[in-house]
Amino acid sequence: MPESQYSTPDCSLKFSIIMPVYNVESYLAEAVDSVINQTLPFVENTEIILINDGSTDNTDAVINLIMENTTNIVYILSLIHI
Repeated sequence: MPESQYSTPDCSLKFSIIMPVYNVESYLAEAVDSVINQTLPFVENTEIILINDGSTDNTDAVINLIMENTTNIVYILSLIHI
C-alpha cells in the first residue's frame, strides 16, 4: 500500500479554518493575515486549510509566498475547477 501524502493531523490544535480559494490573488494575503492576527495565538491553536480549485490567476504563487513565511498552513490544489 502506498504511503499517504497527507500528514497526521495535530490534535492539539483547537481550530481548522477552511478557506476555498479561486482567483483571489488580490486579497488572499489580507484574508490569511486577518486569521493569523486574531487574539487567539495562531501557531498554538489554529491551522488554515487553503483549497485552490484550479485558479487561473496568481493565487498559487500567493499561497506559496504565504507558506514560506507562515506555519500551520495546509495547501490542497485541484487542477480542475469543479
